Amino acid sequence: MKLCFKYKLWNKLNKDEMNFLKAIYYLRSWNRIYHEIIKLDLDNNFKLLFKLDKMHLIYYDKDDTTGEIRIKMMKNLQDLIQQKRI
Repeated sequence: MKLCFKYKLWNKLNKDEMNFLKAIYYLRSWNRIYHEIIKLDLDNNFKLLFKLDKMHLIYYDKDDTTGEIRIKMMKNLQDLIQQKRI
């Protein structure tokens, strides 16, 4: 994941992919991401999700007690999104 930040892999994303990444940051929980974004266009949005995962811009975390899946990203990337620098 540190290499994705070093090489600024998010610069390789087009506008739609970047908006998808930002939406993941703001929505955070799998349920909200699925119902508000992915469900609109299942095939395309799942491909985007897997692409971001392959690029190591996001990763999945499962809470053992609740079973809730959260999609996370590096703190540095979160900071860039929050400061609206990307």
